[in-house]
Amino acid sequence: RKDTFEPMLKFEFIGILLKNSYKWEGSLIFDTDDHVAVSISKNKPELAKYYRILTPEWEILRKFIEKPETYRLAERCKVPYPRTFLPKTLNELHEIKEKIDYPCILKPVLGHEFMSEFKSKNFKINNYNDLLSKFELCLELRHEVMVQEIISGPDSNIYFYIAYVNSEGYINARF
Repeated sequence: RKDTFEPMLKFEFIGILLKNSYKWEGSLIFDTDDHVAVSISKNKPELAKYYRILTPEWEILRKFIEKPETYRLAERCKVPYPRTFLPKTLNELHEIKEKIDYPCILKPVLGHEFMSEFKSKNFKINNYNDLLSKFELCLELRHEVMVQEIISGPDSNIYFYIAYVNSEGYINARF
């Protein structure tokens, strides 16, 4: 069950891989979700002594896990993304109050941790009072969040690019 697996990832997952490395040495390990990817990536130097690892180093992966980093990269590459605000305090939220169009979403910086807590990828927000209460909840539970516009219309309005890059730097598969 996923809900019992996530806490194990934080404390035991890497230990289990290292403890069993003599049995599984040379095996290929690839991540299946963000929890696994973060655990593997942050421990990649040690794991790579025994396993073949597809997961990128943390300095690369974090650009895709930590959403503000993802949007900075998108901006640099001129890839459009939803209008996004990153308030860290109630004062900062109040300062952007007039710039926000509703409905919008309150979205986590670290999606996998937010999902574990709230069993949802984001909160749909219909007005400022709704935003304020959800933002306060996130502050209380120490989830860094962002306010983001909703892109309406069909899924064709959303860009996705997924690729497998082999050890020589070539894209072997993509969509």
